[in-house]
Amino acid sequence: MKVKFVEHAKERMKERGTSEEEVKEVLLLGADISAKKGRKAKEKIFEYGKEWLGKVYSQKKVMVI
Repeated sequence: MKVKFVEHAKERMKERGTSEEEVKEVLLLGADISAKKGRKAKEKIFEYGKEWLGKVYSQKKVMVI
């Protein structure tokens, strides 16, 4: 799957601690969900086991709208 990321999306991914590879995986394998304002989205929970903003998380959820 070919996905083009605009600069704004790249900035948001960096701020939120996710990668282009994870976003692509969510698009391919993520669960379909509803988002605000009637939009559609996909999400997937990844094993994480790392520190983020001073707290260690075993998992992280990535949502693509």
